[in-house]
Amino acid sequence: MDQLLDIIVSADHSAWHWKDEDEVHEALALGIFTAEQVSELYKLGERAIETLLANEPPFDGNWKNWKVNPEWRSPLDLPPGWEQV
Repeated sequence: MDQLLDIIVSADHSAWHWKDEDEVHEALALGIFTAEQVSELYKLGERAIETLLANEPPFDGNWKNWKVNPEWRSPLDLPPGWEQV
């Protein structure tokens, strides 16, 4: 579930930074999140960063070689103009 706070990570995992902290702080000021909820968002993010830096799944690189099976069909046919909502 997206809770506004994101982490941007370089492709080689050597650097990262928080994204949308301003939106999190605005949501806190507006009462959308409590201070406890914001604290929990950062804790969850920090755990994700630890997982990333430890090269644990899903950040271990195994997924980089994954390829879609060419025999798989699209689950649904989209009508013409679907991308122009």
